[in-house]
Amino acid sequence: MKKILLFSIALCAIVSCAKQEVEPQEETTPIVFTASIDGDDSKTEVTSTGKVSWVVGDEITVSNGTHTSCYYIKEETDISGNRVATFTFKSGTNFNGKGTYYATYGDVSLQRYNPGHPGSNCPMEAEATSTTASSSKITLKFKNSCGVVAVVANTGDNVISKISLGDAALYFTSPAKLDGTYLIAIPGGASFSNVTFYKSNGSYATKTLGTATTMTKNVLRKMNTGNYFGSATYTEIPTLSGLFAISSSQNVKFSIGNLQAVYNLATSSYSWGFAEHQYDIVGGYPGNTTINKQGDGKIVDLFGFSNAMTNFGISTSQDNTLYGGDFLDWAQAIGATTEWKTLSKEDWEYLLNSRGDNSYAKANINGQRGLLLFPNGYEGEIPTTGVAKTNTSNANYPSDPMELSKWETMEKAGCVFLPSAYKRIGGEVDYGAANHYLHYWTSTISNKYQANYLYANNTYFGVSNSPRYEGKAVRLVKVVVPES
Repeated sequence: MKKILLFSIALCAIVSCAKQEVEPQEETTPIVFTASIDGDDSKTEVTSTGKVSWVVGDEITVSNGTHTSCYYIKEETDISGNRVATFTFKSGTNFNGKGTYYATYGDVSLQRYNPGHPGSNCPMEAEATSTTASSSKITLKFKNSCGVVAVVANTGDNVISKISLGDAALYFTSPAKLDGTYLIAIPGGASFSNVTFYKSNGSYATKTLGTATTMTKNVLRKMNTGNYFGSATYTEIPTLSGLFAISSSQNVKFSIGNLQAVYNLATSSYSWGFAEHQYDIVGGYPGNTTINKQGDGKIVDLFGFSNAMTNFGISTSQDNTLYGGDFLDWAQAIGATTEWKTLSKEDWEYLLNSRGDNSYAKANINGQRGLLLFPNGYEGEIPTTGVAKTNTSNANYPSDPMELSKWETMEKAGCVFLPSAYKRIGGEVDYGAANHYLHYWTSTISNKYQANYLYANNTYFGVSNSPRYEGKAVRLVKVVVPES
């Protein structure tokens, strides 16, 4: 058996193009892949024709985007050439009815696999086989709705954290130098035209395929990239120019905008990137308000607290138990396991309160209220219109916006703007009084069901606590390594 890490369907990041081409080919030999659960192997086999089978007793965690439960395999059968596993309820909330469910190998509610992995969101066709009121007798029957691509690669000295094919992706719990075959499941009917490898620092390289490939259910394909990703030039994720101290010995640069997840209807998945402008937000428009019924191209930028079960917080569930456990940094959504991160409570407190008189100010830019951050040692102009008194937490937001040309000059000088992106509860967005709410997650957990976040309104500013199920904005930073 080839031993690999859990595979993931739903997540992707920014990609670029390259001129080299590679064509996927049909695999002719069986490949077996294994997901590890508490040291014991849970086996799922892809046969030489691409069919998927299970082993009786295997456990999966099932989610419909709102509730999450654990099921175990009761039996397996073959229906019209499709290998089918029947799962019976173990714990959590039962499901009943046809639809698209997402299954993860292992009982993640019990933290039975590495919580640093975002999960294996594998779309499968499902229907209830019983509607009895006794929850212990309700079962779900799943059959595979994916094809599998076996990517053969040698990345040399490059440590890889993620491989993506279109909007399908394989995340590595422990980033590593790759030399072997790596399996990625892709929904039937989904297409991809490039393969992208992400280094642990978030930089990426892309290899363009000869033609776009559309996956067929139960088909296994092989893609040989050779050692291309060992010598390829990796593109850095862009940052703003300003340096911001978060301790006496560490500085960061901010991402170019707030984190965004863009929905792809064809693959039922999200790709990850950043807002085009620092002042851009989605607010109460579809995307944030339609997470359970997304349209193609709709954008989410308000996320529940991220852990191994919540797809980086893209969930409308208000079930506290779903958001418990360890924090999974949103930096992993963009393929970065080192250098990039979400700021902690302590990072924010240092950045705001220990860098001198001109550290921050409430501001109005392009008609959007928010928080203006000045880089270390800023000596540029601070306009009198659109900017409140610096380092004053109880200052009112300016009613008149700054001239956009002045903001563009400040941005080039390294200034950062955090727009008041509001908060989301379930599928409803709360703007707050006069659109004043500024809510940004930190990486700091305060207790079992709450976490710290950066908060501001028209009379207050600071770090507070919030239920983890609330949707808030996320702004990532890159830790800057001092030149030796």
